[in-house]
Amino acid sequence: NIHWQPKSNLLEASFEWNGQKLQAFYNQDGDEVAISRQITLDKLPVKALQAVNEKYSGYRTTEAIELNSVETGLSYYLSMNNGSKKVILNVSPEGTVSVFK
Repeated sequence: NIHWQPKSNLLEASFEWNGQKLQAFYNQDGDEVAISRQITLDKLPVKALQAVNEKYSGYRTTEAIELNSVETGLSYYLSMNNGSKKVILNVSPEGTVSVFK
């Protein structure tokens, strides 16, 4: 059961596979650009989890997504909230943390 949706200059395919929610992104030529899936925090690499816990200890994670991009490789996006402020973090497997939004 695949749901297709255009996104800017990409085409997004949303589906479930083995009980996981996945999204695959394709360019206009039909080449895969990236694939993402929702994950739980225990699926983060140890260095990534340590860096997030150190820098955002007062925040609660509301969503975690693993993104494997053909261009940039593997990264994680975490939606974090401390009650008054919400941030979306981009976290590398090596533990580099930057604010995405």
